[in-house]
Order: sequence, then structure tokens, then C-alpha cells
Amino acid sequence: MKTDTNIYLIVTAIPNPNDVFSYNSYVFQIAGVFNLYGAVNVGRYRTIEQIMGNSGIKTMAIFTFPNVQSIKDMMASEEFNALNELREKAYTRMVDYIICEN
Repeated sequence: MKTDTNIYLIVTAIPNPNDVFSYNSYVFQIAGVFNLYGAVNVGRYRTIEQIMGNSGIKTMAIFTFPNVQSIKDMMASEEFNALNELREKAYTRMVDYIICEN
């Protein structure tokens, strides 16, 4: 019996409310980097209420990728790491990148 496995990258974050320009710039630029590595945007979500826990996550995005290695290659790439400083300005804490499969 053949089963298809999809590889997902889930990104959770807390945008910096004091630097909306950096946030918008980062989101625009990182989308291009994701595209270079075969990402397909499943959806972007905004927290409306956290009913359990205390992570404070405000945004989440889910992408599919061709495979796990494409995600690892992207995160090691010059294009991705060139955005490190902007990422730090755009968010109030480290952005979480989580690889999952169905």
C-alpha cells in the first residue's frame, strides 16, 4: 500500500509591533526565498485568541516543500541568511521553523 507523505514547514512568530516596516519587508523578501526552494503557501494565519498556553504566538504560516532537504538547503542558503538582521528587527523573539509530515 503506497502512502503519500507531504512535507510541511510551519512558521510561528510574534511580529514586532514597533517595526511594521521591517515586518512587511521581511515577509515580502522571505516569500521569494521560499519560492526558490519549491515552497507552496498553504495558508497564513493570525491569532485571534490564545485559549491555552502562554506562547503568545501572533502569526503562523504553513508551506509545503518537495522534501525535508529542500527546507534544510533553504535555511543554510545565502539568500535566507542574508535576511537574519531584518528578521531580528521584524519579530520580538526568534521565529520558530518546524518541519512536519502528514
